[in-house]
Amino acid sequence: MHQDIAPQNLLIDPCTYKIVLFDFDRAASGKKRLYKGRDDVTSVVFTLYELVTNDTSFSGIPHSDRYIGMVQSISEWIVNRELDSDVSKFRNFLSEWVATRRSDGDMERYLNAPHRFTWPDLPTAPDYNVPFEMGTTWDGKPNWMTGHRSRFTAMKMGQYCFRWERPPQSRSLIEAENSV
Repeated sequence: MHQDIAPQNLLIDPCTYKIVLFDFDRAASGKKRLYKGRDDVTSVVFTLYELVTNDTSFSGIPHSDRYIGMVQSISEWIVNRELDSDVSKFRNFLSEWVATRRSDGDMERYLNAPHRFTWPDLPTAPDYNVPFEMGTTWDGKPNWMTGHRSRFTAMKMGQYCFRWERPPQSRSLIEAENSV
């Protein structure tokens, strides 16, 4: 399960016009490391809605608080871009796809597939702790902690960490066109 299907994790191959999914940092194989509210079926529904309507209002809702009915119960999707088909065809296809994916035993079929993709468990983290500043004490002095410092914590505290961001889509498209 990818667990992070969203418009920002999709690219379109300029040669084939097929969608390419990337950013597999939350991916899980089997039932381990599955995050609440990040199932791919729900993510596809919210992603298609956003792509068709250009409405990003749901993107601020935590994944754990989202459910498919929030989008599927909207009586009319207001289309804010040119589509090659009527929005009702997209919605009908999506509803059928969701019904198939939500059918009983879908996860079991995946887990028992003869050529299912698997990978080994993640290695255990090295056995060392890093001292880092985590806020201040009641009297204003730095509060030092020892342990694992996450990237999120470092950024929140204004501390140094490596932050990778993908290049702007416009630059990716220009590079793709130049390589053809």
